[in-house]
Amino acid sequence: MKTMKAARFYQVGQPLLLEEIPRPQPGPEEVLIRVKACGICGSDIHIVYEGVTPTAFQPIILGHEFSGEIAEVGEGVEGWSVGDRAAVNCIVSCGNCPHCLSGNEQICLQRRLLGIQINGGKGASWVSTSTADWPNMRPFPSGTWPGCRTGYPLIRARS
Repeated sequence: MKTMKAARFYQVGQPLLLEEIPRPQPGPEEVLIRVKACGICGSDIHIVYEGVTPTAFQPIILGHEFSGEIAEVGEGVEGWSVGDRAAVNCIVSCGNCPHCLSGNEQICLQRRLLGIQINGGKGASWVSTSTADWPNMRPFPSGTWPGCRTGYPLIRARS
């Protein structure tokens, strides 16, 4: 089994613990991303130091503002190849409701957030994410590694 290092959150007010854990494997319509950059958001501060934003489970890998390079593609993935650079949207939405179809996936009633309800990219070497979730990833040009939420909307606007 392949492993990776990940900084995981266990408890409010405690430091993240760097651990060796199983590396995710991409399933159907998923890609495995080697994380190259991950920003620190105010939400991360609220989770770790204040406990204001609860996570769905613990331990969890925080980090919903990351980008990286595709290392593996799962069955049925279209439009993405190994080596492609991807900025990942922290919102995993259904892609089918009126909100998603109008470009407002942030108010999808079925949305989940990376790093809060799903393992994220902070302190992680690898993240497996779905390409079926609309629109979860965007390509971006070489020379940069967006690592904050600002980068994703800018890239999305130019796509």
